[in-house]
Amino acid sequence: MAKNGDAVAADDGVANLLRETGLTELPKARVAVFVGNAWDPQPGRETPWIDIARQLAGDSGVDALGPAAKTTPPGTEAIGRVFDAANAPVLLLFDFTDRSYSCS
Repeated sequence: MAKNGDAVAADDGVANLLRETGLTELPKARVAVFVGNAWDPQPGRETPWIDIARQLAGDSGVDALGPAAKTTPPGTEAIGRVFDAANAPVLLLFDFTDRSYSCS
């Protein structure tokens, strides 16, 4: 729904959601997904936040973080600049589940 709302807008559940919220269409969002136990740093994705910024707004998002992002976690202002660079609503999905064990 966040990326391709037009494709599901006629679905009963989505149509009901639109009607109940008073929206006429689903807003398009920029989506970033981070899976902690599957993330692998690479050039251009040196930290989780650089990876997320790149997913949301490409090079503009990374530039918005600033050069300190390679060594220092971003603060509220830097994250806000990334969201501004995305130029759309933002949806962040994080998964830090460790699937290397099971519970009995």
